[in-house]
Parts: sequence; structure tokens; C-alpha cells
Amino acid sequence: MGEDREEGREKRNKMKKKLLFSAILVFVVFIRGHSVSAEDANGTVLAMEGGVEIFNEEKWDKASDYQPVYAQNIIKTSTSSSVEIMFDDETVVRFEQNTEAEIKITDSVPEVALKRGRVTSSVLPQEEVAFLVSSPLAIIGVRGTEFTVTQTGQGTDVAVYKGRVEFSDRSQKPKKVKVSAGKQSFVYTGSFPSTPIGLSPEYKKYRDTELKKFVTRTLNNRKQKEKILLERMKVIKEKSKKIIENLDEKNKKLLRERKEQTAPKR
Repeated sequence: MGEDREEGREKRNKMKKKLLFSAILVFVVFIRGHSVSAEDANGTVLAMEGGVEIFNEEKWDKASDYQPVYAQNIIKTSTSSSVEIMFDDETVVRFEQNTEAEIKITDSVPEVALKRGRVTSSVLPQEEVAFLVSSPLAIIGVRGTEFTVTQTGQGTDVAVYKGRVEFSDRSQKPKKVKVSAGKQSFVYTGSFPSTPIGLSPEYKKYRDTELKKFVTRTLNNRKQKEKILLERMKVIKEKSKKIIENLDEKNKKLLRERKEQTAPKR
């Protein structure tokens, strides 16, 4: 009888060890799959106003200042809201109200895939293409410039304030148009990019008001890059801490449930 009890106790202990190991394994795998890495971040949220959301890990969350931005994040602004993102190469993009765009990184080159709305970008001069903005109808490649891209139901247009961009449609045999400072071009479904023309009154007004403020902030943010990256690191550490705390609590709960299930009946 005593041997039977001892054998039963040993089996229960082995079962508990197996369950504990399984729970810890699940915990570790979960952390590895959901950890927040500073190395993977590509940009930082700045100058946020109003309601801004970021789609990350299969859900929408409200954005916050100095939040890290990763490839495949989707940025969405609502009416009367805007946000600016500084990439780690110091490219800065402003997302105007009612805008939605996905962040992509291809061969280390940042890309903003604009679904709707308007983005304005400031890119430092480089020898190779340093930044891309794409839309359902066009692709804009730049080496260093200040420009705006607008995507509406009618089509895509680009307005250039400084430098030059290469504007091409998405057809099988795309036409490429070089748009220089003070010019704009547009493309509609089934058409090629238009011959560049002078800036419209709307873009001239935007250049003389919003763009000037955007450029001033951008120059200051570039000078403050180290500070911005430190603030981003704090956000990443805080989020990682919360993730670990939540997972630790879930793990403890799981172990308690397993313990109750394997406890000997009296």
C-alpha cells in the first residue's frame, strides 16, 4: 500500500514538472515572438496632433510621442490630426489629416505606401535613391528633396518644393517624369504622368505656410536626433516591461490552474 502511494506521488511530481516545463516554454516562446526590439525600429513618432493610430501586431493602437515605428506599420490620421515620423536616416515625413499609409523598408530604403491622403517629406541629399513614396497609381523616388504627394479618388499628384523627384506610373511599361522644384505632376488611372507644370495656388499656399513650419521642425529634430533616440528607447523599455509583466502574470495563472488540475483528490 505504501509503495503504491509513493509511486503515485512520484508520478504526480513528474507530471507537475512536465507541466511546469511546458508553461515556461510557452512563456519564453511568447516573449520571443512579441518582444519589442530597438534594433528593428526604423523611425520615431514626433509632432503628433489629434487622433493618430498605428496598426501593429494585428491591431490598431493610439500613437504616442517618441513611439517606435517599424516596417509594415500602418499610420492613420483622422480629421484635424497629423503626425510626423523621423526615420533613422533623418528622412522626415509628415502625415496630414485623413491619411493612411504603410511603412515599408526595401534594401534599407524607407518607403511610404500611401493609400489615401497627403504626405510631405524632407530627404537629405544622397547619391542613390534614398526614399520612396508609392501609391496605387505611382512611384516617386528621391535622392534629396522636399515634396508633397497627394492620393485621392481621382489620382496621384506630386508637388516639388526643393530638389527633384522621379515620378512614374505603375503600368507594365511605365513612363518616368522628372519633376523639379516649383513644379507638379499628376497621374490618373490608365494614364501616364503629366508633363510638369507650375505649382497650383493650393500647393503655393501650403509651401508658404505648413511647409515652412515643417522644415523648421525638421531641422531642429535632426539636431536633436540623439535625444529623440534616447526617448524612443525609454518607450521601448517601458513597453517591454509591461509585456513581460503581463506574460508573467499569465504564466503564474497557468501554473495555478495546472496545479489545481493535478492536485490529488482526497
